[in-house]
Amino acid sequence: MRLMLLLFGLCAFALSLDSEAIAQAEDSRLSDLLRESREKSGAVGMGAGVMIDGEVVALATDGDRIIGEDTPISPEAVWHLGSITKSMTATMIAALVEDDVLSFETTIGDIYGETAHESWRGVTLEQLLTHRSGAPSNFGLVAMLRPDPSSLDGIARQRQARVDDIIGAPRPGQTGEYRYSNVGFTIAGAMAEKAAGAPWETLVTEHVFTPLGITPTFGAPKGEAAPWGHAEGLFGKAPRNPHKKADNPRFMGPAGTVALSLEDLLRYGGAHAAQAPALLSRSSYDRLRTPPQRDETTGSGYAYGWIIEPDGGPFQAAPVFWHNGSNTMWYAVLIVLPEERAVLAITANDGDLDSLEPVFLDLANRMIETYGLAAPDAR
Repeated sequence: MRLMLLLFGLCAFALSLDSEAIAQAEDSRLSDLLRESREKSGAVGMGAGVMIDGEVVALATDGDRIIGEDTPISPEAVWHLGSITKSMTATMIAALVEDDVLSFETTIGDIYGETAHESWRGVTLEQLLTHRSGAPSNFGLVAMLRPDPSSLDGIARQRQARVDDIIGAPRPGQTGEYRYSNVGFTIAGAMAEKAAGAPWETLVTEHVFTPLGITPTFGAPKGEAAPWGHAEGLFGKAPRNPHKKADNPRFMGPAGTVALSLEDLLRYGGAHAAQAPALLSRSSYDRLRTPPQRDETTGSGYAYGWIIEPDGGPFQAAPVFWHNGSNTMWYAVLIVLPEERAVLAITANDGDLDSLEPVFLDLANRMIETYGLAAPDAR
């Protein structure tokens, strides 16, 4: 009996070593791909991760926290996600819809009444969350330069004030016309605040992050190990101190101020890949990835914070839904392959999109090939 237990223990130990060796090999493959991509792009630092069936199979970082300093980026580093946040806002609102706090047909007039200009009153949450509301693309320069309040309640009050300014004037666009809009998502987040009686940051944490065991950061990541964002300055690429102005204003949170670690970003994407009941019902997930309008040739379209690509679009897998984001100092992409129950995440603490976008796409497709994620009928 003692011999059998010993043999069992040795087998278990061997399996553990095999699993550890496999994980290291997977990370090594990704590390090599990532290093080559970062050097090609000239990015200060990059990260990448792969999740399949809810398990992180590879995670890698390469480069420096701050340009000119020999400070490697930790795998636990937090990355600014920009507009990937939009899918999180839509997910939170879908949870409020399931709780009967809102509906996707709730209008600006339902929430703001006659304080909204008549041209805004019939605009629905669905239209705001699919960029078909007629909202302007961005806020004006004066609003963007105002300092951030120090508390969540203060940020929420500032958000409501900025929304009041926008919807108190005539709507610049027409309903049904696609126009990518940070303003539209900010209005949607402010509507959720009014309906639920809590700041957007609290709502998205309660309904999206906490059920998945995720700890979010809002705004530029801070701390001794945090990477700094980088943008072009007078003398070339320069770091942006996160303790100073290193992000868009916090009132724009629903459109793009979340920062997460690579592992947490993969966990969030994995919930959408698997349609995890911890967040939403299957019907809600289906709605979030159904565009109100599709391209007649490819079937692609924009739906609730996701770009929907039934035939894979630029990726060598199909179907795919994804989103990217940048505040001009960071860049990130989250790619979900639902039939493979797989998620890819790529990040950079650099805002040089001209160099990064083609390299990110190439890296994503090489990751798809390396980890055997290409669907048989993918382009």
